[in-house]
Amino acid sequence: AILFSGYSQCVPDPQFTIGGIYPDSASNLPTAYVGVAYDEVITVVVPLDTIVEIPFFGPTLVPFVDITLDNVNGLPPNFGYTCSPSNCVFLGDSEGCVNLTSSVNPTASDIGVYPLTIDVTATVDVLGTPTPQSQTIDYYFIEIVDQGGVGIGTYNSESFELKTIFPNPVVDNSRIQF
Repeated sequence: AILFSGYSQCVPDPQFTIGGIYPDSASNLPTAYVGVAYDEVITVVVPLDTIVEIPFFGPTLVPFVDITLDNVNGLPPNFGYTCSPSNCVFLGDSEGCVNLTSSVNPTASDIGVYPLTIDVTATVDVLGTPTPQSQTIDYYFIEIVDQGGVGIGTYNSESFELKTIFPNPVVDNSRIQF
């Protein structure tokens, strides 16, 4: 769900100047806590150009037209997103951002790991023709935890549960919950 709000206008983080999406896959998104509003900015830096493989021409430098955020799937309950620019279309050679927020503070029933899949369409200008390509970003997740206790819970030697690895397939880093 897209969360529309006049109060949450994100601002790209100025420390990021090289093309990419930040935080990156190694940093991931911050943890969400039960009873605390969530508000995180993803900075998008679209470079001026990129290299693509063109039949009969080989590797060719082509300009970015734009990158469009099509959808964010897998958000926790009552979480949504807004973009700056508001249409979620990030032009070539520009910066923008996506603001992930909770409209209602997470509750104990929301505790868990929420793998996100972000669908985008990158469009480049190939020899005068806008050429779109769909891509899925699947390395982000939001973990909701209870902030009440600090320390290690009680150990039960009678049971052990190993949950699924995330992301699957693994790219650089993964998380195993047990």
